[in-house]
Amino acid sequence: MSHSIVKQALQLVQEDLQTEGDEPSSSSKGKKRKIKNAMKLIKTDRKGVWKELRRLQKQEQEKIKSKFEKPNFKSSIEKFQEDQVVLQAKKGQRPQATKAQPSKNAKKVFEHHLKHFNRRNASKELKQEEETTVFTDKDFDKFEEEYDFFK
Repeated sequence: MSHSIVKQALQLVQEDLQTEGDEPSSSSKGKKRKIKNAMKLIKTDRKGVWKELRRLQKQEQEKIKSKFEKPNFKSSIEKFQEDQVVLQAKKGQRPQATKAQPSKNAKKVFEHHLKHFNRRNASKELKQEEETTVFTDKDFDKFEEEYDFFK
């Protein structure tokens, strides 16, 4: 083997060893740090380096977009409601309100709102009943006499 080929092979192996050595070992620290340099993620084959870089950049962009488009968090109320729906479906029942007796205060609040609701509906019904025409039957009779449409 020629001296230059051996030297190139050693350089390739040395680069691989350096990238592995740069990362902190799992025994020294609990978590591995993310490699921010994209060139350290690429193999040392020297073929398709730019293609590999573009592929890695696209992956990072997709990760960022997916974080913003699909939030992974839900409020505790939404989680609770989903859990209740699942539990009711497992039981084969429709979702029902709690069977506990409402307190006196809750009854008072409910009655107050019910009265308010009834007052609003009553006023709407009165408005509908009050709608009348300005003309009376006598006015229509006079109009027919003046203009005979049936002749």
